[in-house]
This record gives sequence, structure tokens and C-alpha cells, in this order.
Amino acid sequence: MTITGPNPFRQTDTGKPQARTVQEFHTNADTDGSPKALHHTLGPGANQAAAGNHSHDGGSSTALSGFATSTHNHDTNYMKSNVPWITLPLSGSWTDFGSGFLTCRYRIVGDLVMVLGEMKHATTTTTGTFATLPTGYRPPATLEFMTVAAAGGWAQIRVDSAGVMSLAAYRGGGNGGSVSLSPITFSILA
Repeated sequence: MTITGPNPFRQTDTGKPQARTVQEFHTNADTDGSPKALHHTLGPGANQAAAGNHSHDGGSSTALSGFATSTHNHDTNYMKSNVPWITLPLSGSWTDFGSGFLTCRYRIVGDLVMVLGEMKHATTTTTGTFATLPTGYRPPATLEFMTVAAAGGWAQIRVDSAGVMSLAAYRGGGNGGSVSLSPITFSILA
């Protein structure tokens, strides 16, 4: 008999055919029995998948490799839809645009920081710092974004690793009568 392709009956290091070894592995894998279980159901138990009431401290469940231990829990189920927005503290006489536009806010989901809102300045040619993001909400290096500005033009916004958000320049006749922050999204890790 000649077999072409992978041999499902090939002997493994256990001396059993590979297909049987895989079947036994899955059959004997526990569910929620330990932090090293192959399968976890969703639920509040210590060894269940999120949202569980477990910690990653290396005691009640396995510490996450490469990360500091933590005692957080998943009771609140923070998903993208319910992570709270935080008011962006505008500075340098910048204010929220108002008139039915979103107020300037930010939040973090996973490693992504999102900023949105519309701002304005009475002196429409003003550039420079307009806000500073707190620690934990900053990119690892300087990033630049092009966004819509008043008068049908553009504004060049810069966010640096110290969290300083600044309006670097206006392009295409844009001005500070209205500047959108909504396209600003970045990773704090990448």
C-alpha cells in the first residue's frame, strides 16, 4: 500500500498514531478545571474566560507572560461601546466649537487612543499646543494627522510622546475657526 501526502497514521513520540493522540488530547482536556485548561467557558468563575472574577497574579490564575502581575477583573465587561469618553482639557484659549458638534473628548480601548470633537480659536491663525494627554494615553513617538479646518482647508495636528497635542500648521486656506479632532486614532504601543 502506498500513501501519498501526510500520513494520518504516522507514529508520534507517544508511540500512538497521530490522529488518535490528538483525539485523546481533546477528549481528556479539562474545562475550567485549572488556569492551564485547554477549554474555558464564558462566565464568572476563576478559571473561566472573560468576564471572570480572576486576577493574573500567578496565584489564582497564571500570570501573563511578559507582563507585570495585576489584580484587575473583568466584571464590567469593558467593550468598545461602553468605554467612557473623557473630556479633553483644551488650553491656549481653544474651546469646544459648540453648535451641535461633538465636544472634544478621548478614550482608550485596548492599546488604541481615540480623540474626537470639534474645537475653535478666536484668533483663527493661532497654532501651537491645544491639549496634553495624560500618561497612558500617549504615543511612543511623534505622530501627525491632517484634519478638516474652517474655510474648506486643512489643519496639521501633531501628538508627541509627552502627550502634547499641537496645531502645527494650516493648509489649503484652512483656519482655526473650526478644527476637527475626529480622525485622531493611534496605538500607545506601535
